[in-house]
Amino acid sequence: MVYLKLSARIYLGMHSLTDVIAGIGFGFVILSFWLAVHDHVDAFVVSGQNGTSIYLIARILQILESHKDKVWH
Repeated sequence: MVYLKLSARIYLGMHSLTDVIAGIGFGFVILSFWLAVHDHVDAFVVSGQNGTSIYLIARILQILESHKDKVWH
């Protein structure tokens, strides 16, 4: 599925081959960084004394982001 989407973007002229290769490389950089730090982040959030606060702030930000495009009257 990923290869189909990548080839479709090149075929339709939305991106060049270098754009796609750079995106794949950037994705691998982000993945390798996350694989290196995710145990430390998980330990900090779950077993740290600030775990509940971090969870609540993340949920509030998620709720605000999901309602960003809606108009409040």
